[in-house]
Parts: sequence; C-alpha cells; structure tokens
Amino acid sequence: MLAIIENREQDLVTPDFRVRVAKERRERMRARLLSAIFDVYQSASAAEPAVIDDVIRHAGVSRGTFYKYFSTLEQAVAELGSQMALDLLQSIRAVYCNVDDAAERVVGGALMPLARAAMQPRWGAFTSRVDFTQQGLSRHDLLLGFTMESLVSAREAKILAFESPTAAVDLVVGVVVEGMRRSANGYSTGQAYIRELLVFILSGLGAKRQGASRIAAAAWNRLVANADHFDWWVELPA
Repeated sequence: MLAIIENREQDLVTPDFRVRVAKERRERMRARLLSAIFDVYQSASAAEPAVIDDVIRHAGVSRGTFYKYFSTLEQAVAELGSQMALDLLQSIRAVYCNVDDAAERVVGGALMPLARAAMQPRWGAFTSRVDFTQQGLSRHDLLLGFTMESLVSAREAKILAFESPTAAVDLVVGVVVEGMRRSANGYSTGQAYIRELLVFILSGLGAKRQGASRIAAAAWNRLVANADHFDWWVELPA
C-alpha cells in the first residue's frame, strides 16, 4: 500500500502532469478574458467603445496577464468572434446540412442567427456591436462556404434564380445582419418577423411568394423540432 501511495505521489509531479495542469490553467484564463470581453461589449457604444482597461477590470487581472494571451484587444475580439462563428456553423450544419431542399438550407443558415439573436439578446448585442459580421458571417470561410454551396445547389435545381453567387451571399448576409441589429436594439422580432425575412430572402433570389413561404415554414419547423439541442432556446411571440 505504501508503494502505491508513493507511486501516486510521483505521478502528481511528473512533467506530463505539470504540463497538463499548466495548459488547463492557461485555457481557463483565456476563457475568462474572452468572457470578460463578451460582458464588456454589452455596455460599449460607438461613443464609448470598449478598451483593454475595461476588460482587465472586469476580469480582475493585470494588463500584463492580458498581454500574455493577446497582443491587442482587436485580436481578442476577433478570436471570440471566430469561436462564436464556428459554434454557429456547427449548429446550422447539425440541423440543416442533410436537408434535401437546397433553398431550405439557404434560409436555415439565415434563420439560426436571426432566431438566436432574438432569443438571446446578449449574444445578438455582441455580434452586432463588434465587427463580427465581417469576421464571422461574411468572411468566415466555413460559413461562407455553406451559404455559397447551398445557393448554387438551389440555383442548379432551378428553385432559385440569380446570376452572381457573390451578390446572392451578400443579400443573405445583409438581411441577417439587419435583423440581428434590430433584436440587439431592443425591438421585438417574433416568429412572424423572422419568417417574413426568410421569405424576402427567397423572393429576392427568384422564388415565388407561395413557394418561399412554404420553404421558410419548413426551415422554422425543423429548427423548432431541434430546439432541445440549444441551451439558448426560448419561445418567441408569434
């Protein structure tokens, strides 16, 4: 028994153990700083933008600690935006990736951020008050690729009609961003508003109104059916 105890004590001080503990400590601190950025940006504005002092005060750390992890506040914000974009993409793909109707995949990719912004205002506020729209929605390669692929597939299936895929992506992103900003600014964006935006997207891309309404409803119903998978889900007014 004594030998077993001694072996366990030795395990606690092995290089691998120390490296693992140090890595976990760094990851916790990095997450703490990113969480502080998320919180600080809730009260930031164009007139009084967030600065590093706000972040370190909220996180309860020194300026030196911040610079161990990030060179600038912009770099930290970009990392947080990238993480949020990847999380968003994973949610979109989990619900819509295997949907046969490419047009539903298009509006599914738009519906997810619109619904989350309406249901989780703090998330929507961050994503619309920082340059997340460029870092996450329109420039994030994976999100862009999903939207572009879905649009082109819908055009090939003759569900949608447009000449420039880039212009089509910009239309989708523009509608989503404005809808998210409305939620962030405290305006009510219920189910009817969000579904109408989806119809506008499809109509702008060549779909007939009746067909667009059907596809938007299908995308919404599919999201509702998967609501239990999202910790941010709350019921929206009709």
